[in-house]
Amino acid sequence: MSDEIKTISADALSKWTFSVSHISTILGMNVATGLTQFSAAWTAKILNFDDIENVKDSVEYAFWLNLSDSGEITASICDGFIDEGQFYQLIGYCKHHDIELKII
Repeated sequence: MSDEIKTISADALSKWTFSVSHISTILGMNVATGLTQFSAAWTAKILNFDDIENVKDSVEYAFWLNLSDSGEITASICDGFIDEGQFYQLIGYCKHHDIELKII
């Protein structure tokens, strides 16, 4: 991994920051940032598993938002970790803001 800090346009950074804020509002969760520049993730309790007794206290990431070096925002969502309402709100948000979304 390079220690070089990439230059990202103010517009791209502004859109990413706005998205982080809005997604935190939808999910009602704190955001975690990683070692990767401009990467954020939200955690959630696991909701949709048959053997809930073995995973009831488990916490996993439900949603990721990344800003590439070229200024492109992408997202990934795990549909088993959040409720249906939040899931569809996030899909709508990404579609409305032209954010490429991958469902995993």
